[in-house]
Amino acid sequence: MRSDAESVSGALAEAGHEVAERTRTAWGHRAPDMVLRGARLLLASGELATRDVGVVGRRIAVVAEDIVAPGEASIDLRGKTIVPGYIEPHCHTFGPLSIGSYCSQALIHGTAGIVSDDSFLYGFLEPEQYPAVLDYSERAPLVLRWSLRLEGPRTVPLSAISRLIERGDVTQVGELMTRPVLDQLAPELAELIARARSLGLRVEGHSPGASARTLTVAAAAGVTADHESQRGEELIERLRCGLWAFIRYTDLLRDAPVILAELLAREVSLERTAFTSDWSLPPWIARQGIVDAAIASALKVGVAPEQAYATASRRPADYLSLGAHLGAIAPARLASFNVLADVAEPTPERVFSMGREVARDGDLLVKVPDVDWRGLGAPRWSNRRAGPDESIFHPAPDDPQISLESSSMIRPGRGDHQGEPLTCLALDPDGETFTRAALFGLPPGLEGIASTLTPRRLLVALGSDPTAIARCVDAVIGPGGGIAFRHQGATELLELPVGGVITSAPFAEVLAFWDRARRLFAELGQDLADPLSTLLYIGSDSLPGARFNARGLFDTRAGRLIAAPRPAPWS
Repeated sequence: MRSDAESVSGALAEAGHEVAERTRTAWGHRAPDMVLRGARLLLASGELATRDVGVVGRRIAVVAEDIVAPGEASIDLRGKTIVPGYIEPHCHTFGPLSIGSYCSQALIHGTAGIVSDDSFLYGFLEPEQYPAVLDYSERAPLVLRWSLRLEGPRTVPLSAISRLIERGDVTQVGELMTRPVLDQLAPELAELIARARSLGLRVEGHSPGASARTLTVAAAAGVTADHESQRGEELIERLRCGLWAFIRYTDLLRDAPVILAELLAREVSLERTAFTSDWSLPPWIARQGIVDAAIASALKVGVAPEQAYATASRRPADYLSLGAHLGAIAPARLASFNVLADVAEPTPERVFSMGREVARDGDLLVKVPDVDWRGLGAPRWSNRRAGPDESIFHPAPDDPQISLESSSMIRPGRGDHQGEPLTCLALDPDGETFTRAALFGLPPGLEGIASTLTPRRLLVALGSDPTAIARCVDAVIGPGGGIAFRHQGATELLELPVGGVITSAPFAEVLAFWDRARRLFAELGQDLADPLSTLLYIGSDSLPGARFNARGLFDTRAGRLIAAPRPAPWS
């Protein structure tokens, strides 16, 4: 096991004089630095009661009635409700946003702590660059912990991950794909899982649609949690196996209302559950929120407020062994809490993080730093400045057929779709190859779209007009990565110069670009939950169905190669 000094780092570390000052304040020998007065508090007992909160430095010193303090240190919150800061136990902070932009939005929505997956990073960062990114946890204005993926292909080998998990800010490994990884568990991966567990880390799984037997295999391998339940029975099966089950609520997968309604009807306890927003996209974050959106959905289906807020704070804190620091409004915990207009409205009016007010009425009050990607030397998607010859964007009679059934499900064959397909292809920058298919299920009026925002560093492009597709590919390759779509002779571009997946653009610009893309698809008669993420899923071979990867077009469910890649004719 790691020592306490290794496990408690950054925002959680404290010195003896801080403990002494807090203790003096609790005795009444010293006035708090700040007092929040007169609000109803959701106490650690689950009760709602009117209390004052006395803060010393970054932590709570006392929760009591009528705390004595100088007037200038008091904040009158009569008529308001204070709840613990929310905790996001499984999220993706990279792509298309950078982590500074994500953390800014997380603070606005009352998030006190997050566990960030290293998705996308493992596709372009070198081992020596990883520690500098992980060090961001020391500068983040909230509690940030890392979850490191174990499967390949990745630029950071397992030997480097084995060293990185010794860091105090790494709390988890995963998400671990139960199939095919655990079918034939490689000895090196088994050793790393065992080492992570010995260090006290969590192991998160990824088991969509898994049977009871598959979940048992995951639990036997050391998996501690899973976030892929889409129905109440699926979540209950995870609980039966001893796993924690995260309840997802995001734009692409709005599982929470269905799951929670079933759990309520069956009187199943919410212990060993927590809310997650998983990978939320800019429009959802801006208009619905992060964890606060899941709380709102829970309240709407009838979950009691104390249970809904516990599932967003105390329970994930317990899962992450952070209960001594987060998840409750109680002495010695970080002064990270949210001021609500009412317990029925989880998006906060005011947000306090680690002893200071950081957001009010949807506006940030602090400057949130970001990773210095340029100083780090983060690579572009490719060193080329334009795409290959336009000839590869023309369809051929022997192109294999695939079909889109939903935002994330792509199957072999044309399915029940009528009409003409679009040309769809993936470019691999490492092998400089391409694989092409005929894609059914998208509107024929879509001229061209291209994206490097994929987990395997592929560029996925599709459309009905070969010239428009070529223009989009050139547009995203030029700045080192991006997303581009073309309509009526005009090209829209969001640059993703960091590894082809991360933008330096402000959140408002990213949101505006996403909205324009959604409007285009709506005008063309397509009602996908998020059309831009569909390109990501086409190039995500961790999901079942027809997917592109470096080996070509693959049927991941059947384990069958559909089409092999060919050399791309670069000029």
